Amino acid sequence: METGEKLAIFDFCETLIQFQTADAFINYVYEQTHSGRMRCIEKAKNLFYTLRLPRLLNRFSGLWEKKSLNKKWRLYELRGLGEQELDNLARRFYRERLLPNIIGPVVEELQEKKRDGWKVGIVSGGFDLYIRLFAEEYGVDFILASTIGFKQGKCTGRLVGPDCMREQKVVEIQRLYPVPPAESVSYSDSRSDLPILSWASRGVVVSRGRHQEWVDDYQFHEIIWQQG
Repeated sequence: METGEKLAIFDFCETLIQFQTADAFINYVYEQTHSGRMRCIEKAKNLFYTLRLPRLLNRFSGLWEKKSLNKKWRLYELRGLGEQELDNLARRFYRERLLPNIIGPVVEELQEKKRDGWKVGIVSGGFDLYIRLFAEEYGVDFILASTIGFKQGKCTGRLVGPDCMREQKVVEIQRLYPVPPAESVSYSDSRSDLPILSWASRGVVVSRGRHQEWVDDYQFHEIIWQQG
């Protein structure tokens, strides 16, 4: 059984915005705060990778890549920062870094879908703090994103719930839509989003500058945009 609703799902990083935003946000927080604690954690992470410990550990477990170890480590850099401070920084990051780097043709597609009566959602591994600002400005109906945790007004350095990546995107959208919509379309730049591209009635791949050959293998549609 299907609902009569029409649903358009958009990835965020390199689909609506020209770059990967999670690390960029943490880098921006460091640029603005010059936190000694953040610097120390980043140095420890770099040493960890220089010593190739993830490769050694991967001999005994295949979970390291799936667990997004680097992303978790980067997020831990924010531990202890105030919720209001991070909210203010997210607003500045949105104005200064995200808005100047939207991917025009895809944002126009989102707006067209809204005008045509589709329900529009963002499903992304980017952080909710700044994605919600985009959603507010562009009338997005809902976001499913990786959610930064806070306790007693301070960042825990951990996510609330799972990282909204790869197969988890389908899990999250199916929680919201246990009954599939009558028509759905999903937009993403990345092959790692095959699960959500394949879940929708129609998958659309967003490609920077040139055609991606893997698109043909799955008979997806494609938007090729040129960076100005």
